[in-house]
Amino acid sequence: ARTSHAGVVAACPGIPAGIFAVTPTTLRSVGSLFGRLYLQPRPWAKPLYPPTWQRFRQWIANTQTEEAAHELFADFVCESGRAYCEILFAFLDRGKATTVNFAAVTTPVLVIRGECDRLIPPQIAPKTAARYQKGTLVEIPRSDHLVFFGEALPVTMGYIDDWIARNHVLAAA
Repeated sequence: ARTSHAGVVAACPGIPAGIFAVTPTTLRSVGSLFGRLYLQPRPWAKPLYPPTWQRFRQWIANTQTEEAAHELFADFVCESGRAYCEILFAFLDRGKATTVNFAAVTTPVLVIRGECDRLIPPQIAPKTAARYQKGTLVEIPRSDHLVFFGEALPVTMGYIDDWIARNHVLAAA
């Protein structure tokens, strides 16, 4: 909303402020993957270490081949504890890091979700797409959270190419 653009692709979007998405599965995945971050003092000031291999396979790369999952897992690094705290505790964030001005985005928006994504609750992508004036939702069949990886990559790129052509996104750039 704060940057000039011809269109937006939001792949497996996180939970924006204002969309309630707490489900038993969400609590299990957050607890399993990030629980140790949130259980320490000042978690926003700490790094979020990569999950274990077993948790990565269960919650993130659940449809990837073993080979593809190992390839990606080998490149994992720490992430920002602050960013994850801003997502989970959006209601406490005075900086409003996860607040999106949906009305200010008037260009086409493509929201992508993986059919088998266990990390992001399934209702987030449709609710997110619906908030944009020109929002479109696509679901990548048989894909987990990693829609830009493995066998899902060409399918995802095909959807994006079609969306760009249909919405004349590059012509508007």
